[in-house]
Amino acid sequence: VYEPRNTLHASRFNSTDGWGWEAGLWFGMGEDVRELRWDPMTDPTPSDISGVIEYGKARGVGLLAYVYPCLAFQAVEEYLIGGTLNIGDPRAQRWLSASLLGFMRVTGAEGFAWDHDIFAGPPNLRYGQWKNWMRTLAELRAEFPDMVMDHRQTNHMWGPWYQLAGSYAEPLAGDENPETYGVQISSLHVDHVTADRTRYINYIYAMGQMMPPSRIPGFAFHQTERTADNGTNACFGTVQLCYDMNARDFDLLGFKYSLLSTIGTAGQNNVLAMIPARDQEEFEKFPAESIEFINSWLNFTDANLECLRNTAPIHVLAPGAMAGEIDGTHSMHNDEGFLFLFNPSMRGLTLSLVLDEMVGISNASSAQIFDIVEIYPNKNCLLYTSDAADEEDSVDLGGRRII
Repeated sequence: VYEPRNTLHASRFNSTDGWGWEAGLWFGMGEDVRELRWDPMTDPTPSDISGVIEYGKARGVGLLAYVYPCLAFQAVEEYLIGGTLNIGDPRAQRWLSASLLGFMRVTGAEGFAWDHDIFAGPPNLRYGQWKNWMRTLAELRAEFPDMVMDHRQTNHMWGPWYQLAGSYAEPLAGDENPETYGVQISSLHVDHVTADRTRYINYIYAMGQMMPPSRIPGFAFHQTERTADNGTNACFGTVQLCYDMNARDFDLLGFKYSLLSTIGTAGQNNVLAMIPARDQEEFEKFPAESIEFINSWLNFTDANLECLRNTAPIHVLAPGAMAGEIDGTHSMHNDEGFLFLFNPSMRGLTLSLVLDEMVGISNASSAQIFDIVEIYPNKNCLLYTSDAADEEDSVDLGGRRII
């Protein structure tokens, strides 16, 4: 998701959204779109922006634009309700859809990250607005079937039919900023806090909302805090104070737990919340073994997609991350695959599991011989069994285990 503040095209002091981030929308042209200075249906992409897009494509990186559908766009100002666009009106919906399609065509974007809201006015208008938003997403998906849609806007509350839009649901089921979702289980590592929240929410998505694994969102690492250690919110919205803060922010001691929490619950949508690139020295000195660890596990998701398509919580364990409890998932295909087991506590815990349907293994495999091997953090052959329905596997868990 590419959301720069490009002062050649926008000023954060001209933002009209509730968070003061309009300057980062539409690849930095959000204010130009709203004020009719740039029309994605007719105007070319400015060279400074197209240069960044082409630079990314040359390195295998496609960019997603950040967009708030609800702003007071002057092109359709007659359809505003209290300063918010009413996309329930067919004319407003047609303009929004055409603008988004035009933007994809002219910029070469790979998709959008939606946020803020799609609703305006009283509750009795919401179904029409939701319906027209679904129509917009369907039109985008029809022309660009492989585009990525980073769904936010509390879309997880908008019902099961929203899943037809494709891509993944809202990570963390809320704002991704650490100050917003709080500390679920105490830890010195911000990436541990994010990881526990990710597994907790993804359990709800899978078991409470019945989302398929293809729609469950990952969220590896963490979003940098907006608040500095001195309590200020520099550069936020229209705040006059502005200085570089929290730049050297990668959690070198906690990131592995976070990455594995994403792969173990949402391996088809490996959303990385940050990379160590804002501080030049941190970027240059980022350990080669850490890069290899990240790459190896991302490659793991490609190599084992058939298993990850069947990822589901182990329902006899904790419902997501809970202090003092082990939680986990199974990812099986044809009675083979992986168990991801997590212990968010500071002390080791012992777990007993029966090798049957609770871990995705069918009774049809009862005559087979199983090799049970721990692949992380150690590579050990734990045991083998010839009777999946009767044998148990007991493992002491001191953090996270993948079997």
